[in-house]
Amino acid sequence: MNIQLQQFGIYSRDLKEHKFISFQKGKLNIIHGASQTGKSAIIPIIDYCLCSSHNRIPKGIISNSCGAYAINLSIDDKNLLIKRFSGEKYKIIHYALISKNLDEIEDSEWQITELDKFKIYLNNLFGVSFSEIVDDNENNKGNPSFRDLVAFNFQSQSIVANPNCLLYKMDLAEYRFYLKRIFDYAIGAMTSEQLYAGLKKQELMEKLKEFQR
Repeated sequence: MNIQLQQFGIYSRDLKEHKFISFQKGKLNIIHGASQTGKSAIIPIIDYCLCSSHNRIPKGIISNSCGAYAINLSIDDKNLLIKRFSGEKYKIIHYALISKNLDEIEDSEWQITELDKFKIYLNNLFGVSFSEIVDDNENNKGNPSFRDLVAFNFQSQSIVANPNCLLYKMDLAEYRFYLKRIFDYAIGAMTSEQLYAGLKKQELMEKLKEFQR
């Protein structure tokens, strides 16, 4: 599966106006401009559209003026369009897996869902799914999601400048332990069944220690 960022966009508070920025597929795209022109908001906007639990878009003219944000991910021969609202509607997601771009889609072509359900949809779409081995009613806390794999392809300025830190958030002990646990799965050296068995083993070992105490 080939996934690339094709567009991102912002909408006015009343959603009647919008601005889209497009990228060239298969090429290095460089964004440049003067200070305080919105460059630092791009990554948080992408992260927000990809189901971040927190809105980390910097406070300022963009966050104050926008009612929604959107991205267009090129996935093989189709586009996944995602629009997420700000404010009280932050748990509402509009999405469409379609051959159109953000500036071509009609209002009637959007599908509407909730944030938690959309996370499951993206896990299945990106192939990070445990649905074939885990019952929906079971507590699946600790299973990896597509968001965990971002650590392996996202390099912030703080990581690039740190000679002792290779991956995103590896400077945090808790997250470092978690990334080590899912690393083999991320590179395809471990199946979801094997990873899930390891998680269950760890859970049972912790219960055994409680009984022994």
